[in-house]
Amino acid sequence: MITPTICSSLHCNSYPCNYCEECSHAYFLGWATADKGKVYRWHFNPYYGFEFLKADFKTPLKKQYYKENHVVWKLIENWEDKIKYKNMWR
Repeated sequence: MITPTICSSLHCNSYPCNYCEECSHAYFLGWATADKGKVYRWHFNPYYGFEFLKADFKTPLKKQYYKENHVVWKLIENWEDKIKYKNMWR
């Protein structure tokens, strides 16, 4: 299981707990490297989706990758496979 980076839920008693893994208030930081060595970084919230970030993992990129045929979406699919949500966005 990938542990959330942040969970802002009022139902969370001890972050990170089992509740956080499926919570819409949980935020995850993810990254992957493409074949040519380019690193893609993102912030993910099950409610809002993906936001791509600069190397500092804080600043959003001005150009977000919205086209699902972009190489980053294949990398994200691999990352998502590591997250085993029971009843979320799959």
